[in-house]
Amino acid sequence: MHQPATIAVRGSRIREKRQVRGMSIRELAAILGVHVSYVSKLETGSRKRMSPEKYVTLRDALHMTDKTLRAPITNAKKEVTSEQHHLDSGPGGGPCGPV
Repeated sequence: MHQPATIAVRGSRIREKRQVRGMSIRELAAILGVHVSYVSKLETGSRKRMSPEKYVTLRDALHMTDKTLRAPITNAKKEVTSEQHHLDSGPGGGPCGPV
């Protein structure tokens, strides 16, 4: 079964920006249409992802950019071309050359 797409966010940035704007967790939760615990979990990092719809609402409410709100992608596979592999392997076959 297909899971809906979600977006990883930086909880510490959410809290920081909310506080700078003078907004309470309750106010932000009301804007998002969620329970206070949802916002709290985002801010503390116990919840790391949210729906695209809620993400856009949060980003707009806090006047944030995608760059500051989105968490970096950590599980993306790095593609290595054969040329990169050859360059990285060094003359002895390992990354540091002969042992």
